[in-house]
Amino acid sequence: MKRITLILIIVLLFSIIFFFSACSKTGSKKSSVKGAVKVSSVIDGDTFMIGGKKKVRLLGIDAPAVPDEKTQRELAKQGKNLMEVRKQGRLARNFLKKLINKKEIKLEYDVQKEDKDGRTLAYVYKLYCSKCKMNITEEAKEIYRFEGENIYLFLNAFIVQWGYAVPSSTPPNTKYDELFMKLYQEARENERGLWKPPQQRKPWRK
Repeated sequence: MKRITLILIIVLLFSIIFFFSACSKTGSKKSSVKGAVKVSSVIDGDTFMIGGKKKVRLLGIDAPAVPDEKTQRELAKQGKNLMEVRKQGRLARNFLKKLINKKEIKLEYDVQKEDKDGRTLAYVYKLYCSKCKMNITEEAKEIYRFEGENIYLFLNAFIVQWGYAVPSSTPPNTKYDELFMKLYQEARENERGLWKPPQQRKPWRK
C-alpha cells in the first residue's frame, strides 16, 4: 500500500512539473518581443487600452478626439466647425488603430508613470523589423530605436511626423519635447495628415 502511494506521489510530481513547463513554453510563444504588452482597443488618436483594463496615454503629444456631447456644446459656443472636429478625431483614431490595435508594443516611461486620472503615461514602440538589415538615414533614426537585432518604431514621434498629433509638453516629462516640435513643424510645412488643406486648423485645441 505504501509503495503504491509513493508511486502515485512520484507520478503526480512529474505531472505538475510537466504542466508548469508546458505553461511556461506556451506563455513564451504569446509574446515575440521581450517586455511587450498587447493593445486591446484604441480609444482615440493618443489613448488606448492594454489588457482591457489599463488606459495608456501617449506622452508628449496631443491628437484630436471625437468629442462627447458636453465638449461639442463648448466647441459650438466657440464657433468651431463640429463636423470638422469629428472628422479630424476619426482620422487620428483610425491612424493609431491601424498602427497598434490588437498588436504588441513596448512602453517607455519618463519622470511620471501616471497622470492624475490614473492613466499610464508612456512613449510607445512597435517592433518594425527583426534580424533584418536596413539602410536608415541619420534623420530617420530619430523615429527608430535599436535593441539588439530588433528595430522598433517610435510611435509618439511617428504620429507627429505624419501630421496626426501636435506636441504637448507635460513637465517634468519632457524627454522628447524638442524632437516632437521638430517633427511637428516638418509635418505642417509638408502639409501631412491633418494639415492637408483645408484641414490646417487645430480645432481640438482650445
